[in-house]
Amino acid sequence: MNWLKRLFTPKSEPPSQQPSVPEPAPDPRPSAQSPDILDELEESRRTEHLARQAGMVRGEFYVDLVPRLNQLRKEKDDDAGLELLTEIIEASERTAAIENRPPPPGYTERASVILRRRKQYADEIALIDRYEAQRQRYAAGDPHDQGSTTWGRLEQRRTKARELAAKSG
Repeated sequence: MNWLKRLFTPKSEPPSQQPSVPEPAPDPRPSAQSPDILDELEESRRTEHLARQAGMVRGEFYVDLVPRLNQLRKEKDDDAGLELLTEIIEASERTAAIENRPPPPGYTERASVILRRRKQYADEIALIDRYEAQRQRYAAGDPHDQGSTTWGRLEQRRTKARELAAKSG
């Protein structure tokens, strides 16, 4: 029963070992020494706005033109599709440069399909090389860039286009 007394009897510690008053919590507001989170938020919004402006094609953000691309493909209008894809690829590259990331590969793949159908192998190779240069520029050192299945398909398309170009002389 001695242990019960010890358990419920408060211990008196010498004054030097008594816990001191806890330190006040640090001020959560940014100080002159820490970066201002509001400035970071403003910079992020500014970058997003610039990227959106850079991605405009024919008055719309390039991503919003996918239904139009699908319609052109359904209508088999390769001329208009390739023209629009060229504008979209340029807009996506501008946006990607502002956001410091590689552009999306899907538009390059769609354009390369049209170029292959037209037997424009040199143009197809140049287009894929252009995408690869953008990808390497922005993906270098990015731990999240493990490659994509679309990039893998583009590499295969480029290899095949080189073979077809060599055969056609």
